This record gives sequence, C-alpha cells and structure tokens, in this order.
Amino acid sequence: MAPVSECGPKLMLIVLLSSILALRGTLAQVATLQQPSSIGPKDVSTSKGVVLVRNHDTYRIGMFSGRCGVHHRCSDGTCVSIYDVCDGTDDCLYRSDEKNCSCPKNHRPCGIEGYYIRQKCIPSDQFCDNNAHCLNGFDESQRACGCINGYQCELSKLCISRSLRCDGKVDCEDGSKSDEENCGECKGHHQCGDGSCVSIFDVCDGVENCRDGSDERNCSCAAGMRACGVEDDRNNGPCLPFAEFCNGRSHCLNDFDESNSICGCKTGYFHCKLSKLCIDQKMRCDGNNDCLDNSDEEDCGCDAHHQCGDGSCVSRHQVCDGEMNCVDGSDEQNCPCPAGTRACGVEDGAPCVRASQFCDEGRHCRNGYDESPEACGCGDGFQCRLTRQCVDKTLRCDGQPHCADGSDEHNCSCGLHHQCGDGSCVSRYEVCDGIQNCCDGSDERNCSCPAGKRACGVEDGAPCVRASQFCNRGRQCRNGYDESPEACGCGDGFQCRLTRQCVDKTLRCDGQPHCADGSDEHNCSCWLHHQCGDGSCVSRHQVCDGEMNCVDGSDEQNCPCPAGKRACGVEDGAPCVRASQFCDGGRQCRNGYDESPEACGCGDGFQCRLTRQCVDKTLRCDGQPHCADGSDELNCTL
Repeated sequence: MAPVSECGPKLMLIVLLSSILALRGTLAQVATLQQPSSIGPKDVSTSKGVVLVRNHDTYRIGMFSGRCGVHHRCSDGTCVSIYDVCDGTDDCLYRSDEKNCSCPKNHRPCGIEGYYIRQKCIPSDQFCDNNAHCLNGFDESQRACGCINGYQCELSKLCISRSLRCDGKVDCEDGSKSDEENCGECKGHHQCGDGSCVSIFDVCDGVENCRDGSDERNCSCAAGMRACGVEDDRNNGPCLPFAEFCNGRSHCLNDFDESNSICGCKTGYFHCKLSKLCIDQKMRCDGNNDCLDNSDEEDCGCDAHHQCGDGSCVSRHQVCDGEMNCVDGSDEQNCPCPAGTRACGVEDGAPCVRASQFCDEGRHCRNGYDESPEACGCGDGFQCRLTRQCVDKTLRCDGQPHCADGSDEHNCSCGLHHQCGDGSCVSRYEVCDGIQNCCDGSDERNCSCPAGKRACGVEDGAPCVRASQFCNRGRQCRNGYDESPEACGCGDGFQCRLTRQCVDKTLRCDGQPHCADGSDEHNCSCWLHHQCGDGSCVSRHQVCDGEMNCVDGSDEQNCPCPAGKRACGVEDGAPCVRASQFCDGGRQCRNGYDESPEACGCGDGFQCRLTRQCVDKTLRCDGQPHCADGSDELNCTL
C-alpha cells in the first residue's frame, strides 16, 4: 500500500482512482492519504476486494490488484459493481459484498461504500422513493435506482440506449462488456420455444406473445401485477396492477408504466417491434434498419391504404371516390358501389349513396361520412396525405409530426438554413465551418473554400481566409465576419441556434421568444436554475452552497468564492463571506442573504424545491400550486 503521511491535525484524504497497466495484468494501487495520526493494522481492511483505510468515521477506497478494477471481486472470481456493495442485496455467492459494511442493518450509504468522508447512512427503504434524502442525491440516482428505458452497464452502472444492446460493439467500457453478453438469435430479447423473438418489454406483461406462453412464466410479480421495469433487470422496481399501466398517470417512480416502451408512440411515430424505440413514421420502409431489429422494414406495403401498380400509395379514403389517383387507375377498379354512387365509409359493407350527394352540406350517410373531412377536405387546414386527418396549418413543418403518416413534415425546408439528410436543420453560419454538425456530414460538403480556409460570410462569392484566423481577435475579413458573434459565439450571452443572434442570458427561458427561431425558449426544464449532468434540476440558491446536490457534483464546480466561503446571493459579483457565518443568526451580508429563507430554509413552513420560497405548510397538497415551480403539489397522495 502507498505510504501514509502525517501532515497536520486536520483530516484530509485524497484518492486518485487511476490505474496503471502493469505486467501480468496486475493493477498498481495508487492512493495518497493524509491522516491526523498513524494508521494501525486494525484500520486496514481488504475484506471487500478493495483496500479501505479507516480512521474513526473516515473511509476511502483504494485500488487493488485484480481483473475487477475498482469493483468488488467475489471469492469465486466474479465481479460486482462498487455501487452494489453493501446495498442490502447478496450479489456474491458467499455474500462477501455485504460483509463489514459501514452502515447498520437495513441502512445504505449515500454513495460508494467506504468512499465518502463521514459517509451518511439512511434507511434502505428511503432509496428510490422519489425523495432525495442524501445531500448528494445518490439515493435517487440512476446508479442506485436503475435506468429509465435504457440499459444499465453491469459494473459502471452507466445508462446507455437499449438500441446499443447486442449491436456488436461494446459500449459498456467498464470491463464487463455486459451489453454484448447473452446475445443469441434474439439479441437480448426473449426467445420463444419455436425460435421466434418477443421484446423484453413484452415479457411478463400479462399477454402471452409466445405460442408456448414462455414469455409469461417465472415472473417476479404476482398474477395481475407487473414490474416497474424490464423483467430481467435487477432493479425492476415494485409491482403494480396491470390497470395502473398506461392510464395517463405515472405510478412507477421511474415512469416505466407510462413510457413509450410500454404504452406505444405518439402520433406520427412507428413503434419498433423488439427494441420498442419510437422512430419517425417517415423512416418506415425507407430501406434503413432504423429500429435496429429491422421491424420498420418488414411488411412494407401501404399499410391499410391502397398500393398502386407502381408501388405508390393512395389513401383508402380516395379509393373508389370517382377520381383516378393511381396512374394505372387501380384505385377505381372493383368498386363495391355501382357507377355514380359512393360508399359511406371504408369498411366492408358500407351503404352507398349518390356521389353527387357527397360534400353538399346535407348529411345522407347515417354516419356522416359524406360530409366528413376524410371525404371533403380540411378547408383552411392541412390534410394529411394518407390518413386524411386535419391539422392546423400552423403546425405544418414545425418539426413535430402531427399526421399519423408524417405528411405534415414532408417536403419541409429549413428556410435559409441547411437541411441535413435526416431532416434536421443546421444554421447557415455553421455550414463549412470545419465542424460536422449533420450526422451525414452534409453541412461540410461542396464548400466554396479550400481545405483549411473558411468564407468571410454566408453570401455566395465571399472571400476565404485561413480558418485559424477566425476568432483570434484580429480582423482578417473586411466585413469583420471572422470576429462576429455568428462565427465566434456570444461570450456570456445566449446564442440563438439557427440565426446565431445574441440575447441577454437573463431572457433565456423567460416565456417570451427573443430569438427569431425561438431557441431561447427550448429545453427550459430548469429555467434559471442549475441542470445537473443527468438532467435533474437544482435550485440556483443551492449552487455553490458547500453541499453536493447533483450526483455529478456539477453544482459545486467553478464556484466564484474561494473554499470555505459562500456568495451573498445568486447574482454575478455577489460578495463572499465565510460559509460558517451563514444561518448563524447574525447578518453578515449587506442584503441579508446569509440569513434568508433561500439560504437557511423555512422553519416550520414548506420550502419550494427550486425557487426556495416559503409557503404555509397547510397549503401543501391543497390542489392549488403556490410555488412558482409547482413543487408544493408534487408527490401528493390522494
């Protein structure tokens, strides 16, 4: 073990979890430790397959030799994630991952066992209950609670897209290669007795999808119940009645019961058979395996609509309507109604009325089909090509398909900007800038300037200068384009996605679009607050307060005040005072922020999660939001 140095009375511990490749596959242990006193033999333990140095309440993890890296090695040589050590579940055959735990029985640490200084322990049943009890949020993190609709790597516990499972490439780079294990003919999905495949999302869902019923055997939940997760996942959550799935209201803490994988896709998207991915309907039958299970390329005709002799499709509502829509006229052949009449619908056996009575504002079909939009059009709205449904014309080419056949997003351009092969838009100012922004790289093709150079603008014929001369604070383009915000960004402001104009960052997510492309109001899940790496939100008043609220610790990074101090507010340039002077009953900040509810809490009242305002506790869960972030009405039981 690395030597331990004594550098003063105050306890410090720095652990470098970095491995050095050594001969014969061994890992050299790297650990630099500071302790207030010497460490005796009783303070060193290797019982978990990791070296733990203990002194009072202080623990740190060190590297050990073995193929499991920083993870726990069971006595039989198998590896268990460090996140599964002392979690109350026996993962090793002889329970070595649950021995010598620092927390009492039925409790779990707020992080990796033995990793944090004076590590907090909380009851195990407080994990994954949708309320953070650990200051760092570990008890509600993906590493503790599993992935939502993703695949969780066995050791690192990272979440990757389920589409990457069994795709022939190792994406779990934690040594486990778990995403490429057990990949048979069904590539991670359930294989029925006859060899056919059933999605893992359809296993133990109460419906027999296999002829032999094998997808409904040995389920973890009782009859009439279903797990809040994929049946073969260890973290598949509690069991709920079937009736609580896909009823528009989330009951699973991970929202699995209302996920696309279980409930299907929104209008305009195709639900892949095995992967359960949602892909744009336009990708259906386009010759590309977008579902990764090839289900989007199976049975590629015109679905419920009519297929002409040349393969093109005509809406079933346009079949036998008296107008020839197919070049070969096949849509007007073998019609069920005699000449001059038309059917009151597309169903077999629909009654016939005179064609002249269609769309005359008088109802002649009992079901009203003769005056319906499917038969008569949408007036001032947009009519979907095949389904014939009507959508508001303002929704045409808005980037979201509202037609089930996706036709409202067909033949849409990006205005003055560049359209990638997948239909997405890239700012014209990012075309031929040396950076590939389109997945297909089309924004960097057929550029007017030679390699290593860039145009002085987006106009045709703009002169070229060396790309290295852009944004170097020296003007090379006569028009100054090489030092413009369009080319170099907005500094401390917000830059609009397509137009590249700059707006004040305080106008970001204020409910009013200030960008011509509206991008300053996109992805506003955290408003003015801090967004952690996993997408969760932390109040701006909790940023740089000395407590790690994000699992990734990003709320305590790049703080304006030195260690041991805290800012007197959330504004830029707020003065710093000692953190120990916050909430001590004495006002040190001129503005009183150090004694404010935002910094110190609400006492007997309820504190809003993001805004940190105080509301009377009697107003909690009264059906009316009193917090600007609505948090006083979250997690309310009926």
